[in-house]
Amino acid sequence: ANIDQGIIVRDDRDNILLFNDRLSEILDVPRELYASNTSSEDLSTFHDQQSGWRSVDTETAAKLAEWEVRRAEGLPVERLSYERPDHRGRILLAVRQPMPNGLEVRTFQDITELKEAERRALEQNRLLEVTLQSMGQGLIVVDADGMVIAHNERYREHFDAPPDYFDQPRGYLELIADFRKRDFGDDWEKGLEDVQIDRRTTDIVRREVRRPNGMV
Repeated sequence: ANIDQGIIVRDDRDNILLFNDRLSEILDVPRELYASNTSSEDLSTFHDQQSGWRSVDTETAAKLAEWEVRRAEGLPVERLSYERPDHRGRILLAVRQPMPNGLEVRTFQDITELKEAERRALEQNRLLEVTLQSMGQGLIVVDADGMVIAHNERYREHFDAPPDYFDQPRGYLELIADFRKRDFGDDWEKGLEDVQIDRRTTDIVRREVRRPNGMV
């Protein structure tokens, strides 16, 4: 099977029971080191000697140290996952999974592209937010299900919505109903067709919304 993760299984004496070739590729470690049953400590020394290997952050290092101590003392430990950069600038996701029979399964996965995609998405969201908030018009974005998925403060201000109005999911029809009930009371449904828009249309539609306070 084509497994994307590097996998190694050790027993409670740190003996290597199983590993795959992908492990050597991801960690950039000669296969012979695993085949010769190299200890975890010796492998760490090998990494330290490789130029450019970066240590995990202080918080992760503390969690790893505590995990090792508890396991050495026979205390229960839970699955531990953490990220670490390697000497090639790649980001690896490491997972240590204890097994009931004293074995430990360690997996390593290269998540560099995933982290980069997350970074680009965050940057795009940030730029979208800046663009929305800098617009002179009030604006909302509605998805195919009729839910508001983005808005700017100008839109909220135009309709005098409470500051926390969009803190919870809002549907477009719910939004229209809320604002009109507040503005027109029992007569809120009169003229409703004038402000509703068929979301299936691909045409640009312009509507005037006239509020009791004179705002258009």
